[in-house]
Amino acid sequence: MRLPFSHGLEIENHLVDIKTSKLIVGEYLLKSWDVMFEKAFQFLSAIPKSPNTPDYIKKKIKNVRIVEEKKRDLNLKFITIDYVVNKKIFPTNAIGPDPNISQITWLLEMVLPPCEMMEEIKFWIETLYESVSEALSEYGIKLLPLGLHPSEEEFRSGLSCGIHCHINGLTLNERISAYNLIRNFVPHLIALTACSPFIEGAPTGDVIIKELKNEKIRIIPKNSTRSIRLKYNTGQLGPNSVNYLPWMPMNSKRKDFASYVKKEPPEDRFVDVNPFTDYDTIELRFFDTNPYIEMHLAMVLILQAICLKAQKLKGKIPEVSSLNLFNLRLKAIDFGMHGSFSSDTKIDGDFGKFYNYSPITQKENKKIFEAVLSLLFYLESEITSLEGYEEYIKPFFSFFVGTNYIEGPYNIADLLMYRWKVQSRNGGKRNFFLILDEVQNYFQSLEKMSFNDFKSLTKNIYDVKTKTTTVSVKRQFKKVDINQRQKTIISKDTEKIKIKVKVPTKKKREPAIKIAKKNERSIPIQQVVTPVTIETRLSKKIYNIQVKKSGIRTRKPEKRQLLDVFQRKVTLETKKNKSIENKIEMEKKKQNLISNYIQAKTLKKIDSGKKGKINKNPQATQDLIHSSLFKAKVIDLKESLLRNRLTDVMNKKRKSLSYYKRRQKVDFYLKNRKLKKTGKVKLNIIPQDFRTHFFALLQMEIERSEISEFLNRNYYVSLLYTKNKENFIYDYGPFQFNNQIQEKIIIFPILINIEEVPRLTRIRLEFRRTDITVLHEEVIEIPKAKKLNDLGILINDFEIDETLGSSNFLVDINIAEKYNYKSSLQVLVFNQTGMVKLFETNIKTKNETNLQIKDHIFISPNIHLGRVILGAVLQGREKDSATWSFLEFLPRKVPLVEWSLLGWDEDKLKRKQKYQFLPEIKFNGILRDPEIVFFLQEITEAAKSSKKVLTKDRLKRTITYAGQTKILSKFNLKINSTGKFKIDVEISGKDGLVPNNLISEHLEFVVN
Repeated sequence: MRLPFSHGLEIENHLVDIKTSKLIVGEYLLKSWDVMFEKAFQFLSAIPKSPNTPDYIKKKIKNVRIVEEKKRDLNLKFITIDYVVNKKIFPTNAIGPDPNISQITWLLEMVLPPCEMMEEIKFWIETLYESVSEALSEYGIKLLPLGLHPSEEEFRSGLSCGIHCHINGLTLNERISAYNLIRNFVPHLIALTACSPFIEGAPTGDVIIKELKNEKIRIIPKNSTRSIRLKYNTGQLGPNSVNYLPWMPMNSKRKDFASYVKKEPPEDRFVDVNPFTDYDTIELRFFDTNPYIEMHLAMVLILQAICLKAQKLKGKIPEVSSLNLFNLRLKAIDFGMHGSFSSDTKIDGDFGKFYNYSPITQKENKKIFEAVLSLLFYLESEITSLEGYEEYIKPFFSFFVGTNYIEGPYNIADLLMYRWKVQSRNGGKRNFFLILDEVQNYFQSLEKMSFNDFKSLTKNIYDVKTKTTTVSVKRQFKKVDINQRQKTIISKDTEKIKIKVKVPTKKKREPAIKIAKKNERSIPIQQVVTPVTIETRLSKKIYNIQVKKSGIRTRKPEKRQLLDVFQRKVTLETKKNKSIENKIEMEKKKQNLISNYIQAKTLKKIDSGKKGKINKNPQATQDLIHSSLFKAKVIDLKESLLRNRLTDVMNKKRKSLSYYKRRQKVDFYLKNRKLKKTGKVKLNIIPQDFRTHFFALLQMEIERSEISEFLNRNYYVSLLYTKNKENFIYDYGPFQFNNQIQEKIIIFPILINIEEVPRLTRIRLEFRRTDITVLHEEVIEIPKAKKLNDLGILINDFEIDETLGSSNFLVDINIAEKYNYKSSLQVLVFNQTGMVKLFETNIKTKNETNLQIKDHIFISPNIHLGRVILGAVLQGREKDSATWSFLEFLPRKVPLVEWSLLGWDEDKLKRKQKYQFLPEIKFNGILRDPEIVFFLQEITEAAKSSKKVLTKDRLKRTITYAGQTKILSKFNLKINSTGKFKIDVEISGKDGLVPNNLISEHLEFVVN
């Protein structure tokens, strides 16, 4: 039977050493790759003549050839199969390297031609793997089809593997409809197929194997991420933000989709699901690579069923909120099937019943596995309509009903972690190939299961909690409220058992003993043993409990008081209430502490006597102590008395210490500073009329010639003021100049908190090393901050989410009175070169007291020059009506660009010898069309030496995600003289020159 839609797969694989399981790199990779490539070509070329190839596939293969294509500035070879589908020829690069990676190593990408039957998909998966396996095994290399290499010490996006699905044969609106429905179930599909749970040779958390009373086991991975690849690959998937994949209306266009995901074509395909590919297909990129054909076929079948369902709905696809999908996606990545599920209450109708509620219990879905089960029931008619293909869904069925020895639910990542745990218990060396083979036996042992069989078996899933061992039973009781549980404890069979409960009301705190007496609960019980039944709300299992021993049990009731139930038959015995005992002990400790304190004070007075005389009457001393204790009880001295005394002493010490440090700092400053004042400094205060809430921006403009001798030193801007007869110094710094910008005027922007600083404040610009050089000093006047009523309109909050690249911002505006207000909102940036406008829009208010403006800006790298401050200003019609708000960019902890030279060894460098190096660059942010220049420069004390260009590369495509790594063209290095040298990088692009403070440090070396 033909599939409703043609289906293609792209499967990425790691190349690893069979003995060490490490990635293959370097010359060994290139040599083995060439041999593998040639043998794979010979193997695939013989397929049309092979007797094992089905006739319908032979007719579709028109040609097998080797092509060379330029991708990502690299010339790559591929084995291309010209394949006929619906009388059209589709050239498919069946074997080749993945072009979207770094060249630390290569990933082997296998691409299936468009297939129309499940058997056809199975044939091509087996054939492509077979074509390369024999040649690789000769070199001791094996394919590792996992989302992430288990031995990786850290995540590198270029070294993660995924399966990309392409669904073809739909019209534009059918594609949009299918996309909208797939979008609603992305977290469900991730929970089913996540398969990258290992890093540094182990899961991220612990794996517990629990033995159940039905002689099965339950796999409980604690804090173990199921898909590390999806969690950290933020550049090629997602979008990883609350604005997740958009719901698209009919007749939408690609530019609409690209503008929403904020990626320009062709980078707009780097998302979880894309309905606008160059091949008119729907592309899904969020599946982890896994080594099991059974999983691939089950994945294809469920996608076909979803698209078939969307076709039946004819575009009437409900919209699940992007925020809800984003949160569910994170939970599925971390917790798999066991993540908590949050329903979307805005969805109603038949879809809402299946999406939010269980079709078995009609109750709201609380776990992701319950929601996935609802998905399978939702697609029942579509799955069963694909005659002959129903058996391919059995791997997903088995995740719920389990096997003879494993209790569901679980997913493939849980199975891998289970086998890893078994190997760890046995104490042997962990062999991941063996783990994969053991899980393969699991899939091969699955029995045929129809949908009706699956429906009958899934009814037991909601009763699995009653089959757990004692600890899980205890966890059930933790969710039962004391009042509800107490009602169920007392059944009709329990005669002469009375419960008197007085729930305490919130009043003023009283001594612990009085509270205990008030809230005492008495339960008179006969000496005859009486059976009692408990029924939990989670499972309707009845547990028999024996109640023994007569007497009165007193305890303080709590909101969620619980019984410790560890067995099906438990004896409850009367015990003393520990909480009351603890209260009494605490009260005794307080009284002892108070008495010791008073005793010490009294003894000190008695022993000291008058004028050094000793008190010779010990009985009087003892009487005085007792009387003091008695008085202490009457006036109710508390522990807080001692605590307050100690706090006062410590505060005084802190104040004296901090004052000493400040005084020492001021004295050092006055003693060591050197005055070199210049009059060529200009101060600008923004805003000039101080129409701001807390902060004002101070700009110091100075000619470059005045500070030429200090360009390699840190500079500070200090505020000196006197407050409460004490001198204070508030330092801003240290900061450095960016020497790449050859501007005549250099600007130092700083923010001043106008609420903390007094009205008259002295400001100084200084440079420090072993001494302090003061370049400028001036007294400025700082008025008080104004309130909302004085300003009329005020920017209450100003936030951005990124300081580099595309960034969303929020401006929250408060208005004093309800009136119409017209203004323009501008977002400005202040740095070493001056002011740059990033955004501007007009706003109007209509009887509003609060207004929020959300939009996005692009912050280019060349803005990060020196100290960077972002400002938002509301400019009304009048000049004095501007209202400001500021925020400052914190220094980046990780450079935007990190680079290194492969093969670099400083100790081996010698004069007049030729060396060859390969530059590797890692981008930690977005850059548009960067041009990279490596240069050599000699370091001298005299004037600047000339730069010698070593290599120059221009990347024609934009760097689209953080973590992207590039290998540039190699260069030769030969130095004919001795001395000290450095190799550095200059990067420019559409957004100008990248400041050197955003690039990792240069390489310095000495040649002898």
